[in-house]
Amino acid sequence: MEWNFLNTPGSLAERLMACLQGANVPGADSRCLNEGVPSQSAFLRVAKPSDADTAFYLHLVVKSRPYGMSPIDSLQTLFDNWKQTHPSSLNEVSKDEIKIYPNPVNGVCSLQFAGGKKRIVEVVDAEGKMMYNTTAINNCRFQTAGWPKGIYFIRTGNQVQKLVVQ
Repeated sequence: MEWNFLNTPGSLAERLMACLQGANVPGADSRCLNEGVPSQSAFLRVAKPSDADTAFYLHLVVKSRPYGMSPIDSLQTLFDNWKQTHPSSLNEVSKDEIKIYPNPVNGVCSLQFAGGKKRIVEVVDAEGKMMYNTTAINNCRFQTAGWPKGIYFIRTGNQVQKLVVQ
């Protein structure tokens, strides 16, 4: 959890979500081990200084879910949807930054970059095998379903960033 928080670029909300993903393993809360999930519920709450006590900038809660479904996975889906519908500093990318979300990923990965110029985007595994490549201007999405779990590297221009596939 700590490693994810400290090594995920982006806003506090994105770093907190990555932190929760670090605990997304069966038995993280031993009370849930029989069900094979990491927790009984999950939430993400971020407040701005100007927020009222009852109206936070971001407040997502997963109180219940079907048997065997991770509430952290459900929270990740809610968070990804929230990011798409709330234009904010979460979606701003500096001209040299590549934003990867979610990271870790389990299914679909989105990349966002600034500058408005055409870029070649390559994703390689730890052995250098090309897993995905495209040309994009500001963003792209790709499937990781079927990829082996592990660490991959996203290259665009002079930048390389790590992607974790769960």
